[in-house]
Amino acid sequence: IFIYINYNMNRIISSINKIFKSVLNWQNKKGIKLRNRDISISDIIKYGLLYSQINKTKIDVVSHINFENNHKSNRTSFYRKERNCSIELYKTILNKLRKFYNEEYNNNNKISIMSVDGTFNNSSNSKEKIVTNLNMGYYDIEKDIPIDLQFIGQGKKNTELKQLKEYIEKNQLKNIIIIADRAYFKYELFDFLNSKKIYYVIRIKNNSLLLKNESINVNNKNKKLMEDLKNNSRIIKCQSKSQKELVNKRNKKIRIETKSEYNLLTNLKNTKEYSDDKIKEIYRSRWNIELFFKLLKSKFKFSYLTEKTELQYKKTIILDLIMIYLSRILKRYVLNNTKKVPQIIKRKTHKHIDVKININESNLINGIYTELLDHIVVGSLYKKLLTKFLDMYIEIIKNEPNRHFPRICKCPFKKWYIKLYHEMYKYWKILKKIAEGSQESLHKNLKLKLKNTTITIL
Repeated sequence: IFIYINYNMNRIISSINKIFKSVLNWQNKKGIKLRNRDISISDIIKYGLLYSQINKTKIDVVSHINFENNHKSNRTSFYRKERNCSIELYKTILNKLRKFYNEEYNNNNKISIMSVDGTFNNSSNSKEKIVTNLNMGYYDIEKDIPIDLQFIGQGKKNTELKQLKEYIEKNQLKNIIIIADRAYFKYELFDFLNSKKIYYVIRIKNNSLLLKNESINVNNKNKKLMEDLKNNSRIIKCQSKSQKELVNKRNKKIRIETKSEYNLLTNLKNTKEYSDDKIKEIYRSRWNIELFFKLLKSKFKFSYLTEKTELQYKKTIILDLIMIYLSRILKRYVLNNTKKVPQIIKRKTHKHIDVKININESNLINGIYTELLDHIVVGSLYKKLLTKFLDMYIEIIKNEPNRHFPRICKCPFKKWYIKLYHEMYKYWKILKKIAEGSQESLHKNLKLKLKNTTITIL
């Protein structure tokens, strides 16, 4: 399937080797070089990257490194040396990988599109209690890569707006389009973005006065801003439709057809480049950051951070990003430098379907951990190995547009099993109330579902 361009591959290999070799003689800010006796800097980097995997223990990692080195060092020695290693070491590697990716795959767009969202994970505090932490994600839609992932910490719930404003000011962001869901629909944010001359596409809350023809109350503190938004911004109406079938324990089936309407607010002018359809497409691309969060939680120790300090949490997140950047460099190389893969599939019904080509990134990351990491951390990656690796670990995915699969788990204690059960319960309850003619007694959330949903018994 693949015909690789040697020049591009050689440049990638050379750059990755150079990045990791540059930190093998690492010194901290005080100019103190870490002792390099039995455990080298490359061993520490490998230790951190391997331990970032989900369900990977320190004993597993240390045993693997000792086996490769043919020398036994105990787990405590690795732990202490890694703990004394500055976070700047990992930041240096990440920043160099990010710079290489941006230079290699620059799309030359004048305006970049950045999706913003917060996500939560758990950790233990000093009293061994489980606490919930906020993390802010910033994702480059055009280049399909995370820009940043910041650990904010516990007790920061509902501060996403504040974190976004601080991030924009700290990094002096300009000439970007910010995409966000309706949690970021705040008038103070619009005022801030307009003052910074930053573009945005944000979903409007359904109860917003912007959607109503009523006059704005004089006492409303946002009156002037709301009038300005009505006059100088665009409100775009959107519709979405979905369909799914549910089966209960008695094998009774129902079909759920949902039709929802929502509105987008943007300060982008209506041009050929940013028509209504283009704005809708831009907002739909916001989902890429959710896929990024899903990858973090499924492949790395992100959902539950088992370390004890905030510094270690931040190190873990940087190590996760290093692995994602390595996988994205190889993924983008394969997609750009392979023989044209047919983008049409033929079904048994002889129907031809247009598809979108992608790479199985989960399998790619697993392969980097098992086959390439030992060579990457010492800067000894070579062409024959990488070519063999790509042939064996690259799995092409042909995604049919608008195709959905139910998230079902057979284990009763798993989230999606429980969710499916409650989905059935909700809709059967709605049907029962309709049969009794007592829809008004339904909970307000179920009334809303009934308003936008058509239920058919199969």
